[in-house]
Amino acid sequence: MQDCGEEIGNAGLLSILSREKIGDIDVICKSSEVYTALYNTDFQIVVGGYDENLKDAKRVAEQMGLKAIPLRVSGPFHTYLMKPAAAKMEAFLKKMDVQLARRPIIANTSTRGVVDPEHIKEELAIQIYNPILWKASVKKMSAVGIEVFIEIGPGKVASGMISKIVPSAKILNIEDKASLEQTVQELSDLLS
Repeated sequence: MQDCGEEIGNAGLLSILSREKIGDIDVICKSSEVYTALYNTDFQIVVGGYDENLKDAKRVAEQMGLKAIPLRVSGPFHTYLMKPAAAKMEAFLKKMDVQLARRPIIANTSTRGVVDPEHIKEELAIQIYNPILWKASVKKMSAVGIEVFIEIGPGKVASGMISKIVPSAKILNIEDKASLEQTVQELSDLLS
């Protein structure tokens, strides 16, 4: 995805935020020729496209009373502009031996639970160029009984969004050795 973004060169993502529920994002997308990339929460949606279009989208969003922040990323991830990256991923995945999942994996572009290796491969490829339904995916996980979420990587951005979507969720973070050890201990406590 990064390689594809660098090849495009003049495109990225713009986070649109509001203190109130964001209404119809299509107004911004259609007027500025940008594409919805992530439906994160009711209060944050990310759009992607070419830099000039994103500047226009920022202006339109701000005229609508919304906050718009350009994201520091190397490409318009989860938009149709990333289709070349998806094609490379599909070719790579054809060579991979993916096993039947023991538990359903919630696909973040459809929120359906997938277990079949071919569906898993398909979802891994299409999420590269399709919008991510983060809020709906988290709600689906909660609805099927997931109560503990673990964010792996620096920062707590996903944790913050999950806490807004499912306030009752237990959220753990792993970003270094100390937090890994703490998370292992908390999981052990939860299971005993």
